[in-house]
Amino acid sequence: MKAWSSKTSWLRSDQNKNSSEDGTADTAAHSTSTSASDAEKENHVEELDDDLESTSSSGRWRDSSRGVPLRAVEEGESMVESAGGEPLTLILRWNRGEFVLQMNTAETVEDLHDLIELETGVQPANQKIFGLKIRGKAVARLPAETCMGEFGITDGHIIKMMGSPDTLIDEMEEAAAAAAGLQVVDDLDFDYSHADMSTQLHMPEARQALQECIETTAIHVMNPPRTGKRLLVLDLDHTLLDFGYRKYSSSVEDLKRPFMDQFLATAYKYFDLVAWSQTRWHYVELKLTELGIISHSEYKICFALDRTSMFKVTRERDGEIKRHEVKALELIWSKFPQWSAKNTVHIDDLARNFALNPQSGLQCTCFKRRRSRAANDRELLEMAAYLEHIAENETDFSRLDHTRWRERLQKAIDRR
Repeated sequence: MKAWSSKTSWLRSDQNKNSSEDGTADTAAHSTSTSASDAEKENHVEELDDDLESTSSSGRWRDSSRGVPLRAVEEGESMVESAGGEPLTLILRWNRGEFVLQMNTAETVEDLHDLIELETGVQPANQKIFGLKIRGKAVARLPAETCMGEFGITDGHIIKMMGSPDTLIDEMEEAAAAAAGLQVVDDLDFDYSHADMSTQLHMPEARQALQECIETTAIHVMNPPRTGKRLLVLDLDHTLLDFGYRKYSSSVEDLKRPFMDQFLATAYKYFDLVAWSQTRWHYVELKLTELGIISHSEYKICFALDRTSMFKVTRERDGEIKRHEVKALELIWSKFPQWSAKNTVHIDDLARNFALNPQSGLQCTCFKRRRSRAANDRELLEMAAYLEHIAENETDFSRLDHTRWRERLQKAIDRR
């Protein structure tokens, strides 16, 4: 064994410290709705939209925030760059507060859902939006590809949302599970073995989608790859950070997972770093910029990829056909032949993103900063030590079983 153990004394010494206190989980109002017929839903949507129209025309949207700071439009701080359309400001009312959403008319409903998740922590699947009409008619579910300019709305237009942030849902599930002596498991995530990879990779649909993705994706390098460095592909949301339900008064440090900068600085000694987020590019850029990741003095990001570099695969699970997006590392390997399964690690909180390359996948726990023990999270501290260990002691990562990374790390520490 190489001199890894002496370099990581900071890990062992930190393991001996006791956590001083747990964080306090915030709670939010939880909206529930009963099922209704399609006709009743449409009538309810139209009633809410009519109410929003009268409110928008009265100009009362600027100062009715309760508990959630409202950033004034006059500040002129655009959260996203223009994608070719005209600037558009929306006012989102949710949970007794207001949020200013800076968009443009060329962006889509899908982009709107992503931005709302960024601001409120409510996942797109849990969002129900009121205040937007297609050809003058309110609909219960807006098509994701609809451009914002098609709604014929102007600056200051008010929309409302029903939905609960996933942190609140998590807290409720955890409380119920604890009472029953159970552990909450993400049943929307999938585990993948090497056999799964072979099956998925040779499916005509997956092969065609991968090839199309390779042909249409242009990678813009921010910092050139360094000779001899391995590749570390990093998810952002709930892996390195948590932007969910972001209050403008929050410190940037509060959005980072504990030890994030230390983790990246340690990994950078051995790996070139690539960020790959399941959100749109302007939100990827926002996160990398606001958290100081692309300007940090101790590490650099080689390049970043967004959701447009992902595609869907089909998998059968428990007799049901499941479709989900994946992050195919072949996309990177095809453009940078110095990297392959032998020298690449992909860290993500969602195992399904490893579907085509499970041998490279290193799954971390999902980080949500509003959970009670978020301040005591040590995942990145320990993963930094693991990456340092394998970088100094392994020449072929494809032979490793990353699902046992904690066990391997502990054995390495015990050998000191």
